[in-house]
Amino acid sequence: MVRAEAILAAATTAVDTTQDFFVDLLADPSPVVRSAALDTFAKGDDDTFLTILSGLDPDPHWSVRAELASVLAAKDASRALPRLTEMLKDSDTRVIPAVLTGLTKLKAPDIVKTLIQALASEDFVVRASAADNLGELRPDGGAEALIAAFKRGESDGPYSARAAALAALAKYGAAAALPTLRSALADKDWAVRVRAAELLKTLAPSTDTEHAIRPASSGQPVRYDTPSLVNPTVSPHVYFETDKGTVEIELDVLDAPLTCNNFVALVGKGYFEGLPVHRLVPDFVVQAGDPRGDSEGGPGYTIRDELNEQPYLRGTVGMALDWRDTGSSQFFITFSPQPQLDPRYTVFGHVVSGMDVLDKLTKWDVMRRVRVWDGTTPP
Repeated sequence: MVRAEAILAAATTAVDTTQDFFVDLLADPSPVVRSAALDTFAKGDDDTFLTILSGLDPDPHWSVRAELASVLAAKDASRALPRLTEMLKDSDTRVIPAVLTGLTKLKAPDIVKTLIQALASEDFVVRASAADNLGELRPDGGAEALIAAFKRGESDGPYSARAAALAALAKYGAAAALPTLRSALADKDWAVRVRAAELLKTLAPSTDTEHAIRPASSGQPVRYDTPSLVNPTVSPHVYFETDKGTVEIELDVLDAPLTCNNFVALVGKGYFEGLPVHRLVPDFVVQAGDPRGDSEGGPGYTIRDELNEQPYLRGTVGMALDWRDTGSSQFFITFSPQPQLDPRYTVFGHVVSGMDVLDKLTKWDVMRRVRVWDGTTPP
């Protein structure tokens, strides 16, 4: 990460980034470095950037190709659109959301048709991105397409596509959105109900959403009489083994019992093993727990927040969210105190050993083995 940050910093100085050294960074073994190199070149002369780009093969890592799509979105449309349009054929659907957003920003011909076609994608994240961008454009006929997309998404496990369709539909105003928003108050996923209620507060403030969204949908079944929830005898410890070393965290079962119970259950299933660090922001957080690696994945259910008075200090473990009550498997650990996060994200543990390991991690490092000690099972 230090190399990547240094490369990005070079773009704000008088350093000549067209030197062979910088060009060679586009072939660096690290996708993080290659992404940073793309960003740096993109901030310079357009002719040089596009000339260098023309001599490169598609990057082997999907995240670098997605970064390229984001970079191209800030370039001259006449020169960037042909390459972006070709990128719609990328074999990894995790690239497509950035491509759709880029095409929308550049006002590509037939963009509305492209977005409506993307609403039928098998990938729920592609559908969510298409809905987001339709909401930005608000073309004629878009509301009907979004209503259909919401209904199509009712068979999804994840909530993302349905929630995105609702948010985009709300931009068309009350007349177009209210029937679908009201029906979403009974969605199978609590997270969608919460989002629908929030949108209705703006479009129809008199709607009694507090009662309409209840009783809560079942989501992940919880046995509230489980001894580990009502009367825990130990604070479980979880051990994450990485190529840089082992990180040990202690779970806060008293302040966040349901979150900890869910976390231990996922560890027991081997859920986290082989998953990458998909987000790393120096002096802020390191984040993992996403099987997709694009911040959009999860186990297919959500859990409720358990906001408490524990502060975010160095080594605090928190539950990542899209919005209220959307936690599941993605978690983050803070590198430094972050008071702006409390009490907005559930604190459910803290690092007791291995902060030096966390400091060495880079994006895409993998959790090789994950173990839990619960007072009875050997770690």
